[in-house]
This record gives sequence, C-alpha cells and structure tokens, in this order.
Amino acid sequence: MVKKISISSLCISLMIFFSACTRNNGDIGPLFGNWRVETLSADGEDMPLYEGDVLLYTWSFQSHIIVINSILPHDDADAVRGTWSITDKELLLDFDHTDIDGSLNYTPPPALHLDGGAVNRLAILKYTSSELMLERSGVDGIKYVYHLKKAY
Repeated sequence: MVKKISISSLCISLMIFFSACTRNNGDIGPLFGNWRVETLSADGEDMPLYEGDVLLYTWSFQSHIIVINSILPHDDADAVRGTWSITDKELLLDFDHTDIDGSLNYTPPPALHLDGGAVNRLAILKYTSSELMLERSGVDGIKYVYHLKKAY
C-alpha cells in the first residue's frame, strides 16, 4: 500500500513538473518561438541568403532575448544574442551589448544586413502567429524586407 502511494505521488509530481511553464518571464504572444528567415530583399531585389556553409537562419524569441542562429552543416550552429522590444508598428533588435569576448557574440551575420553595436528598427509590415514581414532602412539607404515563417 505504501509503495502504491509513493509511486502515485511520484507520478503526480512528475506530471506537475513536466507541465510547468516553459516561457521565461511570461507569455510574449505569437512572437514566442523559432522563426525561419525565408527571404530577404534589398530595394525589391532578392538577396542571396544561403551561400557558403549556412543552411538556415532562425530567429528565436523568448522573454526579451533574441537569438539569431546560423545553422551549419554537420549539426553545427553559430548563435548571436541581442535584446528585443515591440510596439504596434516596430520591432526593435538591440545588438549593442558586449561581454568578456567583446561584441563577437552580439554581431549579427553579415548576410542579414543588421547593424551590430546598434539598435535596429524594423517596421512591422505583417505580423501573425505564423508569418512575420519586417522592413528596415539601412545606414546605406537601402530598404531591406525580411520575410520570416514560424518554425515552432
């Protein structure tokens, strides 16, 4: 009898543990999760995103942290971190951070044309639970449009 109660208690404890919240700092809405960068255009012209070793770029949002992953062959990846905030009209990506390694961990991949060491202001053109379209004007005067789809 004691063994059955112990096993039952353990099962209930495990169920509670595994059903706990998986989101750091609360629900951030449909932006939470991983997004694939589908396309990037510059002044209306499609840009080559996946040249060289990079197979895929993903943007992951949780709490106020964004992680841009460059997925590489052989289950390898590079990760860049920053912070983010959002309004009704803009997504702000802040890569103006440093740590013991300097700004290396906070410098976005060059192919994405985001400014490292700065706050990038991206106008929200479309924002649903499965699709995100953003536009920004670079310091070079070029308009970049990012099209992302929710991976999970």
